[in-house]
Amino acid sequence: MESSHRISFEVADRALRRIRPKTVILQLPSGLKRRAMELADEIGRRYGCRVVISGDSCYGACDIVPQSFRADAVIQLGHAPMRLPISTVPVVFIPILMDMDLEKLIATALPELKSPVGVIATAQHAHQIEEAMRLLRSSGLEALVGKGRGRASAPGHILGCDYSSARKIAGRVNSFLLLGGGEFHALGARLATGKPVIVIDPEREEALTGKIDSDAFLRKRFAIVQALADATTIGILVSAKLGQRRLRLAEELLRKSREKKKRAEILLMDDVSPAKLEDLGFEAYVSTACPRIALDDSGSYGRPLGTPAELMIALGEMDWGDYVIDDWGFALPKTTRRR
Repeated sequence: MESSHRISFEVADRALRRIRPKTVILQLPSGLKRRAMELADEIGRRYGCRVVISGDSCYGACDIVPQSFRADAVIQLGHAPMRLPISTVPVVFIPILMDMDLEKLIATALPELKSPVGVIATAQHAHQIEEAMRLLRSSGLEALVGKGRGRASAPGHILGCDYSSARKIAGRVNSFLLLGGGEFHALGARLATGKPVIVIDPEREEALTGKIDSDAFLRKRFAIVQALADATTIGILVSAKLGQRRLRLAEELLRKSREKKKRAEILLMDDVSPAKLEDLGFEAYVSTACPRIALDDSGSYGRPLGTPAELMIALGEMDWGDYVIDDWGFALPKTTRRR
């Protein structure tokens, strides 16, 4: 199915014309890095500024480039803003909006949807939530959208680290319709809410339903829990990125691990990579950084890499039946189970 995307410079016009920057740092997600020169030229022409391109990774609004290079503003393309004080200079977000044929795709999803339907979307598709709700209602289904707390930039918006928009209405709906995002976000929403999630994605000809296999995911995560329980040395990862740093949580996990006679240490790093973990030599690791590091990429690390909740289960402080998907709102239980 053909999809289109557009870079919405007009969203940033007012902010950048007010700031009137002489120098900006441009951050791009991996998929746009090959267009860096073209986009830098466009921004330089539009706003009369010098553009310095960041060659480092950029995983989202949580990952603002460090201000060691003097600039008047940071421009991020393709990510939605977060309500977080994560930069000492103004950060301007320029969205990339992807449009898809909702009428055709929602028609393929209707047999799987159970009313009331919660509508959620990733950043590139959040602008189509209202249209999706209209189409669902015209098909006789009740449609609801939740207002997230924390990192969601708009009602219905979800991220890999924030499913609060879905959780807000989970008790009032029987299924969710996810605009975009593929299987990872659908799996996260499924585990966060306990409700079926039907995905419509611009790269597919029909709704994605049967491939959201939470049971297979949980079997893999149970193996990680077992490995954490068996490990005698555990490295607890803390991100150097301000928007991903959960130091207090890491310190609590460190204390719990040592209470259970584990040799545990806190490890600070900017980008987590298999080579770095291999060099450090711990038997297993737990990430308090971006939840996707442990949940989406753990198979590539060569060492068990778990989430804070998985470590708590491994330590006997939580039950497997209380398993929760890791996101920014995770906190240790106020009362923990004792063996």
